Amino acid sequence: MDKKMSLIYLHHLSNWHVINHCWKAGWRPGQELSKTIINSLNHTKIKPDTIKKLTTQYTIEKMERLQRYLESQLIDVMTIMDDDYPPQLREIAQPPWVLYLRGDRTLLSSSSMLAVVGSRKPTHYGVQSTKLLVTELVQHGYIIVSGLAYGIDATAHSTALKEQGKTIAVLGSGIDVIYPRRNQQLYHEIIETGLVISEAPTGTAPIAALFPQRNRIISGLSRGCLVIEAAARSGSLITAYHSLDQNREVFAVPGPISSLQSEGTLQLIQQGAKCVIKCQDILEEFEGSMVAATIETKQCELPIMEDDEGVLYQQIPHTPIDLSQLYEKVAVHFTFPRFHQAILSLEMKGYIESVPGMKVVRCK
Repeated sequence: MDKKMSLIYLHHLSNWHVINHCWKAGWRPGQELSKTIINSLNHTKIKPDTIKKLTTQYTIEKMERLQRYLESQLIDVMTIMDDDYPPQLREIAQPPWVLYLRGDRTLLSSSSMLAVVGSRKPTHYGVQSTKLLVTELVQHGYIIVSGLAYGIDATAHSTALKEQGKTIAVLGSGIDVIYPRRNQQLYHEIIETGLVISEAPTGTAPIAALFPQRNRIISGLSRGCLVIEAAARSGSLITAYHSLDQNREVFAVPGPISSLQSEGTLQLIQQGAKCVIKCQDILEEFEGSMVAATIETKQCELPIMEDDEGVLYQQIPHTPIDLSQLYEKVAVHFTFPRFHQAILSLEMKGYIESVPGMKVVRCK
């Protein structure tokens, strides 16, 4: 019995906890499931149907059938026994026993992965912030890890690809079950130059319980987690909290205090996440402030301003101006939330800087 295939098939029949119990009971890859091990499962919370499957379906013939299917679908498989299993993933509380892969598995050996997650229904500000930050991150060699969901996830993946960078999508379904379906083209584009991975066995439908499990892998692979727009109960916050548990850095992009889509990110900042208004805020945590400063001086032309930003920028002098005074000058054009959003965006794009005393100053 092939060791690797026996672990893959046991995983196919069960889940993380079942394999963990079998391991503690003395089972090792390449071995039969003894009566002693099967009997020990009867004294746990493992479902009787699962135990029955292990008893009747854990056979060499069925393992070989699964192997043929994986090969026919060009699905690669990595197990915790493999030499190239990501070392940072071994460190988390429940490292995946098995990962199903499509694409370039060598990306998992990188030490420069960064999770970028956020709202499935982002605002224009959230989308633009994602594009701006991801563009700079991939220019400095970071691999963008996200979950292929609508909104911020999809924007992060597509921006990385557009900028000739690398990206990894971690699914909450089987590797052969593309979800959401509207991201099917993006899925295939990622496979061409990046990587799609899943812990779920092939054929697994997307169910709610799988997504928090998926999120621990997104954070576990990454040096840190950047959250761009998240509501108070957003699943993106689960990824951020996994990052904290795994001793990873957590970053959050601030948004208007009136925006429901920013409640979660503002909450993270209150709890100690690093506030990110430009890419250097992330780079300096990993590369040192001197390196980050050098990078900043090498940046090419600034991102294009939106109409609101241009109107506001014209009113900002080269000497510090109080935000309340500035708002009085432009109140005819802006509601306060739009004003606040435009200020944040101009600062992220490098046109202005915040100075002590609730003031800003033009820097370009």
